[in-house]
Amino acid sequence: LLHSTGKVTIGKLKVSILLDSFILNKTLTENIPKMNTDLFEESMHGNISEVESLLQNGANPNHFSANGFTALHTASELNHGDVVQMLLENGAEPNVMSSDASKITPLGFACNTGNIDIVSRLLKYSADVNLCDEHCISPLYAASRKGNFEIAKLLIQSGADVNKATLEGFKALHTASEFGHIDIVNLLLNNGAAANESLNNGNVSPLYFSSANGHFETVKLLIQFGANVNERTNGHKSIVEDLLKHEANINTSTAQCVSPLYTASQNGHTEIVEYLLQNRADVKRRCVNGNTALHTASERGHLSIVNTLLENGSEINFQSSSGSTPLYYASANGRNETVSRLIQLGADINKSTVTGCSPLHGAADHGHEAVISVLLANGADVNQQTEGGLTALYFAVRKPNIEVVNKLLRHNADVNLCTVQDFSPLHAASELGHLNVVQALIQNGANVNHQSNTGITALYFASSKGRNNIAEYLLRNGADLNIYTVQGFSPLHTACEQGQIEVVKVLLKHNADPFHCTNGGENAFTFTLKKQHFLCLKYTKTWTESLSQFTSIGKLTCVSAMNKRLDEVKIKLFHVIAVNLNNCIQFTMFMLQKFHKFVQMTFDLNLKKNVTISTPDDRHIIIVQDNPVRCKYAST
Repeated sequence: LLHSTGKVTIGKLKVSILLDSFILNKTLTENIPKMNTDLFEESMHGNISEVESLLQNGANPNHFSANGFTALHTASELNHGDVVQMLLENGAEPNVMSSDASKITPLGFACNTGNIDIVSRLLKYSADVNLCDEHCISPLYAASRKGNFEIAKLLIQSGADVNKATLEGFKALHTASEFGHIDIVNLLLNNGAAANESLNNGNVSPLYFSSANGHFETVKLLIQFGANVNERTNGHKSIVEDLLKHEANINTSTAQCVSPLYTASQNGHTEIVEYLLQNRADVKRRCVNGNTALHTASERGHLSIVNTLLENGSEINFQSSSGSTPLYYASANGRNETVSRLIQLGADINKSTVTGCSPLHGAADHGHEAVISVLLANGADVNQQTEGGLTALYFAVRKPNIEVVNKLLRHNADVNLCTVQDFSPLHAASELGHLNVVQALIQNGANVNHQSNTGITALYFASSKGRNNIAEYLLRNGADLNIYTVQGFSPLHTACEQGQIEVVKVLLKHNADPFHCTNGGENAFTFTLKKQHFLCLKYTKTWTESLSQFTSIGKLTCVSAMNKRLDEVKIKLFHVIAVNLNNCIQFTMFMLQKFHKFVQMTFDLNLKKNVTISTPDDRHIIIVQDNPVRCKYAST
């Protein structure tokens, strides 16, 4: 039963509606759209006289607006204290939660905006001080986060739970400590807030928040109330000193075993590193990944910290779980001065990771020429190989850094040293399209026809990836275009299959064999038609010359219609550009499907002659001058 009298605003049209003693079933009620009443609109704008008039005429103070709020919500949020009082006096529900996803109360709005007058009015009308929103954020948490001391004090006096947690487990003390609201921290602690309440295995406590944000006074206050001083810090020396004065365990680490010394070394806080070491910090302590403070300082290039750590007993050749040494990290990240210092103090220059990568590999992979110079000058093995057989030169050719490649070559890098799969540096450079690197490798003796264990050559890689300029250079320098893979694929096969038109032109210009077949019996024509890379056939001058050779040796024959019963078979057409043997006019080319036991083929094309061209592998390619619809064949 809905008893309500009021005016409802729909857009700019206002109509008076009298709803009295109408029984509405549940389905109908759910389908009634929510609209902003005049009471909501006037409360939102703080028009107290209009609000009073509407309430006297029976307006419902608990009606929800279109966005899910009551008049009390909007008045509380917008600091209209008199309107809040008027609504409360006329039956507005102080503990009503919004019907939207936030589920916030009028008291929650008031605490967020920091209006103590409205908070007081709501509390006098029995607002629930511990009623939370959808994230379990209480009014006290909101006031503590905003730094509203007087509101926080009033809430606690009214029975607020100081240890009430959000969905994530954070409490008012956490947020007050995070933002350094020391007066609220003190208030909470004096009213029973737990100083040692932590999350995530002790890594997110009020003390952590204060330390991480440099709130020194808050740190001291928390310690006075018994906060666990064995927390990680974040580079604030004064806080570290204060923690140590309270006998903090200096080597306490996070769940990832990251100690204060590691964090300070990583972030370059030299003074803190020195202070921690003076207070017996464990310089050899490892993280979960096996790294020490020296590893991270070397990686970041904090030279002064590297020196300090080594002076205090850090092991220079200590390896992480992946086998990386401080020198490897410094080399891979281009820390030239740190590399020099580590080598000077005895770092093993060729010590490798678990995958066999040396510092020189790391520097070459990232193109750090200056570091490479230091390493080579100090005896790094230029031809050292990883577990997969990769050399520093192989790493370098994959990057377009010719200076690094030339430096390695000048230091006698073996240009033909291959991976375990027998790929050479020339393979890698050809595949990736680094022409200047290809030139440098060949000029320094690279075997241009070296095959991998599957028979792939540098020319094959270049052809497959469309590197026509590299293919041309390789061919001019002795590359054999008729070297095949173990499956019988040629560079022309892969170029046609991948639709690399420019490479096809280069290969045919150098007399690539278009009729060579793979182990599966497929030739360049097959790959072109199968993948529908028809434009590749536009540049088949060499193929035309080959067909002309067939004519001269009698393999081009004219077949007339036979006086036998003929079966008609529909053939799929492939429209391409081909080259006439004599006149270079446009043709339609298609490939016959395989039929069992056929011996001759004829075409009814209204032509004077029908031509069948037989390739050496006995497959048939038919070139005709028109666009046939049907093909007839005579079977045995």
